[in-house]
Amino acid sequence: MFTGVRAYLDDHSAGYTDNEEFTEHVNTFKSILHNIEATENERSKATTGKVRNKAEMRKAAMDLGLAVAGAIYSYAKKKGDIQLMESVNLKISDFIKFRDAGLVIELISIKDTAARFPEDLARYGITPDKFAEFEEKIAQYNEASLSNEIDLKILITA
Repeated sequence: MFTGVRAYLDDHSAGYTDNEEFTEHVNTFKSILHNIEATENERSKATTGKVRNKAEMRKAAMDLGLAVAGAIYSYAKKKGDIQLMESVNLKISDFIKFRDAGLVIELISIKDTAARFPEDLARYGITPDKFAEFEEKIAQYNEASLSNEIDLKILITA
């Protein structure tokens, strides 16, 4: 509505240019509109950045989660532990289907399972450094996406 008023005033400026007080009010009005537009642009940029960061963190956490789950699956298959195999038999499409909270819970579950077999998983490429990176990615994703909905500390201690 305000931009429509501004456009109308711009189109019909010849009718009020002689009136100094009205011209001053129009200029103040335009200045206020400019400030509103600048604030909206900043807000839009901040939201875009948060969404992009969340998507990047999600992908990184999913990729590492898949690698760790695959290593656990291979280890369980070698040991013949069917229950463990079924608990980590995940595909990328399974991760994509999860909502934010569900994905964090699943990643923490994979992390907790992997923590039980650190030496055995090292043979499958999940070194202590890779495991620490996985924990870090879970925390970063949680911070990027769920800071108001779910607390990672609560999930870890549960």
